[in-house]
Amino acid sequence: MKIKLKYKLEALFGLFSTMIFSIMLILALLFSPNYSFFENYISDLAYFSGKLFFAIGFSIFGVFLVPFFITLERELVYINENIRRLATTIAILTCTCFALGSIIPEESYLEIFNIFHSLIAGFAFFFSGVYILLFSYLMYRSYEIEEYSGPKFQLFLVSFGFITAIGEFVLIFIFVPILEWIVVISMVVWIIITNIHLLIHKFIRFPLAELKRLKHSESIEIFKAIQKKIDELNINDKILSDAIDNNLFLLKKRNDENRS
Repeated sequence: MKIKLKYKLEALFGLFSTMIFSIMLILALLFSPNYSFFENYISDLAYFSGKLFFAIGFSIFGVFLVPFFITLERELVYINENIRRLATTIAILTCTCFALGSIIPEESYLEIFNIFHSLIAGFAFFFSGVYILLFSYLMYRSYEIEEYSGPKFQLFLVSFGFITAIGEFVLIFIFVPILEWIVVISMVVWIIITNIHLLIHKFIRFPLAELKRLKHSESIEIFKAIQKKIDELNINDKILSDAIDNNLFLLKKRNDENRS
C-alpha cells in the first residue's frame, strides 16, 4: 500500500502544478485590468500589477511538473527506451525554462531581460512540442509492442497530444498573443488528461533495477515464485496476473534466444 501511495502522490504533482498555475494566471489577469488577450503575450503579465501571481504560477509549474514527467516515463517502458529517455530529458529542460520564465524584470535591465525572456519562451515552446510529440508517439506505439503490459492510453489523448505538439511548433513561426494562449491552455489540458489517466489506471511495476542484474533464468524463478505466492494467497487480480504472465513469457523468450 505504501508503494501505491508513493506513486499516486508522484502522479498528483501534475494536477497540483496545473491547478496552481491556472489559479495564479487567473489572479494575475484579475489584477491586470488593462491586459488584452489579443495585444499582450502571457509574459507581459510580468509588467502588470498581477506580476507576483505570474511569477508564483510559473515557478511552481516548472518545479512541480518534474515528478509528473518522471512518473509518466516509468509507465512507458518496453516501447522505445531511447525515445522515452529523450522525451523525459526534454520535458525536464522545459520545466527549467518555465521556472526561469517566472523571473520578474527590473527597469534597469529591460533590454537584456527581453532578449533573455524571448530565448527562454522560444525554447520552452519548442521543447514542449518535442516532448509532447515523443510521449504521444510512445502512447501510440503501446498498442503495437507486445512487451508493453500497462493499460493502453486513450487514442483521443494520443491525437490531442499530436495536435498540441503541432500547435507548439506553429507558435514559433506565428507568434501572436491569442495563439500563445490557445497553445498553453492545450498543453495544460494535455497534462491534466494524462495525469488523470495515470491515476485511474493501475500500472504494474517490478524492481527492474534488481532484476537487470540477474540472469534471465534467475528472473524467471523469481516471477514463478511470485506467481505461486499469489495462487497460494488466492489473490484475484487479473491485471497483476497478466503482468506476471507477460513478464514470464518475455523472459523465457529472451532466455531461449540467448541459448540459441
